[in-house]
Amino acid sequence: MLFSWRGGSPKASEGLMTTYNYTTIDPPGSTYSIAESINSKGQIVGFYQDANHQEHGFLDSNGIYTTIDPPSSTETVAGGINAKGQIIGFYYSGSGPEQGFLDIGGTYTIIDFPGSTRTEPERINDKGQIVGVYQDANHKDHGFLYSNGNYTTVDFPGAGDITLGLTINKTGEIAGVYEEINGEVHGFLYNQGTYTTIDPPGQATSGAERRVPPCRRAQSSRDCAMMRADRASCSASLVHCACSLNDHPDQNFLIIVSLYQSA
Repeated sequence: MLFSWRGGSPKASEGLMTTYNYTTIDPPGSTYSIAESINSKGQIVGFYQDANHQEHGFLDSNGIYTTIDPPSSTETVAGGINAKGQIIGFYYSGSGPEQGFLDIGGTYTIIDFPGSTRTEPERINDKGQIVGVYQDANHKDHGFLYSNGNYTTVDFPGAGDITLGLTINKTGEIAGVYEEINGEVHGFLYNQGTYTTIDPPGQATSGAERRVPPCRRAQSSRDCAMMRADRASCSASLVHCACSLNDHPDQNFLIIVSLYQSA
C-alpha cells in the first residue's frame, strides 16, 4: 500500500489527470541499469551492469552517458546528484568494504565516516550536505550527515541496530528509517536536532528501503526486509518500504512517501 504525508495545502489543479512521457535509461553496453536520482536540471545518476557482470555508476546528462568509476573501484553505485552536478555514491575495491565518494567534475573525494567499517552516502543537497549510512565495528548501522567537512552521527533515540539516513532536502531536513530493539521498523524525520517518527495510521511497519546493488542478496532476514532488490529471495512476510523527501517547487514543505505493511 502507498501513503503520503505532507504539509501545506493542495492546489486545485492537483485533482486533474497528468500525462507523463517515459524515457528508457540504458547506458550503452549495459545488461541492466537502475536510475537512482535526478536533479533540477534533469541530470540522472544510477548504476548499470556490463557484459562482464561488473557494476558501474553513470551520469545521463541530456542523453549523453558518462561512466562514474572512482580509481581502483571494481563496482560502483552512483546514488545522488545535486543541482551543481556534484555526485555521491559508494564503491567496492575488491579488497575491502564499501567506501563512499564525492565526484565533483571528475575529481573524486573519499567519504568515509571515521572509525567505520563501511560507508554508503545516499543523497546530497544543493548545499553539498551529504546524508548516508555507516557501519561500526559491532555491525551496527548508523545514519550520518557530512557537512562542511564534518561528520555527524544521525541515530534515532532508542533505536536498535539500525538507523539509516536516506535523503536530505535543501534546508537540511533528513528522512530515513530506524529499527526498534523489538524489530519494528519506522520512518523518521530529523530536523535541527529533533527526531520525529513517521508512521501512517494503522500500519504495522513503515520505513525506507536499503539502497544496495540489485544483484546482492540479503545476509539475514533483517537485511532482506531493508533490501529493495532481489525480492523473490525474501520471505513474503517481510516488509519492503520506500521513503522519499522532496522540496515542493512553490513552497517549502515536506513530502514523505512510503510503502508499508498493514496490520
